[in-house]
Order: sequence, then C-alpha cells, then structure tokens
Amino acid sequence: MSNIYIDGIGGFDGGEYSEIRIDGIGKCLGSFRSDCLLVDGAFHCRGNIDTVFFECNGNMDIWGDLSADKMEIDGMLNIQGCNRLEANCICCEGAISISGHIMTDIMVKRADINGALSVRGNGKIEGDEIYCDGALHIEGQISADIVSIDGIVTAREIVGDIITIDSFAKPPPVFGACSVIGTIEATNIELSGVTARTVNGSNIVIGPGCRISSIDCNGTLSIDRSSIVNKITGNYTRI
Repeated sequence: MSNIYIDGIGGFDGGEYSEIRIDGIGKCLGSFRSDCLLVDGAFHCRGNIDTVFFECNGNMDIWGDLSADKMEIDGMLNIQGCNRLEANCICCEGAISISGHIMTDIMVKRADINGALSVRGNGKIEGDEIYCDGALHIEGQISADIVSIDGIVTAREIVGDIITIDSFAKPPPVFGACSVIGTIEATNIELSGVTARTVNGSNIVIGPGCRISSIDCNGTLSIDRSSIVNKITGNYTRI
C-alpha cells in the first residue's frame, strides 16, 4: 500500500493506504482505509474513514463515519452526518464536535475526555469506561460500566454500574455552570454540583450543590445539607 504526504496543498482519492500524513492543507473526496492517519495541518474528508491509529493536532472536518483502534485528538475534530464512530480508545485533549445527523452511535471501550466532546442530535455514547476531566455534552444517552466526571456533563440520561460526577472538581468553563442530566441510573452513584430530574440506584451519595427532583434508592442514601431533593422513594437506609 502507498503512503500519502501533504506538506502544502493537495488531495487524494479514496482507497487503501499505509500512512497518511497531513502537514499542510489536504482533501479527500472518498472513503479510505489506512494504518495510520496523522493530521497536523487542516484536512477535509467527504467519506468514511477506517484507520488503525488516528492523531489530530490540527483541524479536521469529516462528512461520514469514523472507525479507529486508537484516537488521539489534541486539535479540533468536526464530524458531520455521522451514523457511527467506533474506537477502542479515545483520548481527547482538544475538542470533538459531532453534528448533522438525527442519531449518532459512539462505541468505545475507553474514553478519556480532558478537553471537550459535544454530540448534537439523539445520539448515544456506549463503552466500558468513560472518564471526563473537561466538558461532555450529549443530547442523548451515556451508557458505560464506569462513568467518572470531574468537570461538566449534560445529557438526557446516564446509565452504568458506577457513576461519579463532581462538577466542583475543577473551575467550570462558564461561571456558575453545573452538570444537568435528565435521568441517572446505576448501582453506585456519587454526585456533587449536579442538577437532575431522576436518580435511581442502590447506593447513592448526594454531595454539595445538587438539585434533584426525585430519588429512588434501594440501599444506602446520603444527602449533603446544601443539596435539595424534592422526593425520595424506595427501601433505603439514610446515612
């Protein structure tokens, strides 16, 4: 398989390649597969991308689906019209924006979001482990065995086994911002600085600065004095 290197301005067709490196301004008008995709400049692709290793330190626009074994995003990645994003590992120190489609499925074994990830539309993030020290926004659902947020998250629903959200761990990007979630459901839940409509779990710790409409607990329940909970149901023990 051939390699593609673009230092100035150039483009290539879809197909199969070994390494693709964009240091200037590149464009692809078709779908392609590669062993390695490295973007340090600006790259526009109108097609699906299937690669083993993907690193973006510049700016990239994709109109299509994306599949990679490992993704490292230190720059800006904008994906439009995406049905599916799939990766074993995503490490985002920059910003990922996904939009332009009614439903986008993001399938990942582990995601580390230290920058920002935004998914518009009725999308879903599904994985084994999701960690966020930055900002995570999705209009749909987050589903993972472990969801650990030390930052800001907004979602319609978060489902898992262990869910920890601490919006006070770091200064918010916008003064007064807090995490806003419709439904949180897990075996073990620990929240600080979270506004939620419904929280369902076995062992629940409501830390400071929370506003919860209703809690259904069937284990142990702890609520900080500074938090507001309107309704509590279930067979629980207050600690």
